[in-house]
Amino acid sequence: IVRKYVDPDGAMVQSNRYKQYVDAPSIGDKVISILKNHDGKKPIFLWAHFMDTHLPYVSGKGKRWWRETKHYLAATGHDPSISPAISFRRSLPRDKGEWEKLSALYDASVRGVDEQIGRIFDALVSLGIENNTIIVFCGDHGEELGEHGNRSHHFLPYEHNISIPMLYNAPKHAGAEIKGLTSLLDVAPTISALAGLPPDPGWEGLPVTHEDINKRGHVLVEFFYGGNCLFKNRPIYAGVRTHRHKYFWKEFRDPRDWQSRNGHELYDLFHDREEQHNVYNVDHPALPELELCIARRLAELPEISQERIVRAFGKSVAAKVT
Repeated sequence: IVRKYVDPDGAMVQSNRYKQYVDAPSIGDKVISILKNHDGKKPIFLWAHFMDTHLPYVSGKGKRWWRETKHYLAATGHDPSISPAISFRRSLPRDKGEWEKLSALYDASVRGVDEQIGRIFDALVSLGIENNTIIVFCGDHGEELGEHGNRSHHFLPYEHNISIPMLYNAPKHAGAEIKGLTSLLDVAPTISALAGLPPDPGWEGLPVTHEDINKRGHVLVEFFYGGNCLFKNRPIYAGVRTHRHKYFWKEFRDPRDWQSRNGHELYDLFHDREEQHNVYNVDHPALPELELCIARRLAELPEISQERIVRAFGKSVAAKVT
């Protein structure tokens, strides 16, 4: 009798050898090729979107990427024998150990993307154009690794989803850390300012170097729970982030929403950075200002009626935004 033993994790990895997106090394190759073949007498705007830090967290190039994953794991101080198979499971990690393995694979994917960004920087230097190039690096969202019971990013405004890196490297600008509240709305105005160009009058953001950034009291996150932006038929969700507080407001809970908690959520980020202790109550002193921020934004949307704002926040708040 011949018995054949199958490694379930190995089989899972093999069956997912074809990535769902173009891998980071291939994007790095393409960007460098474009730079090398570009006519240096003309300006160039080049944007690259790296997807390797999305589920499934797979690091490496081509359909045999898993052979390289162990090197990225080792480079980030993790066990190189961790199998990428856990990234492909439909179910959530079952215990702390599995969450840690998933987190290690995420770290490895970040390392892989970082390596390719480094290659692009090196190419700029080798071409002699690093001192005539504005380089912008930012994320479009964060990632959850079990902080609120889930993985990936599901458009709930917790810090692990909305806190992202945003870095600018521009000629003749010394390094500085921006302490104010910023958002992706600020990217285009910042690039224009660094290039010496006037901003489009329709842009809502500001250059991150603008003095008013430090005066900004809050930033908003607005969204629906999945699906299309059907204002008439979908409950609006919104998050308000101040220097101290995070307020997660729901017009009402979407019937399909199986992830967020019931009711509103308020977190004191000075004492609860991980947002684990909801301190919401109708008498909380921070609430009037936070609700007014949301109401003012809703009043700007032509799809939202005055009656809807009254139902959500009451007549006194609605009167302040008309």
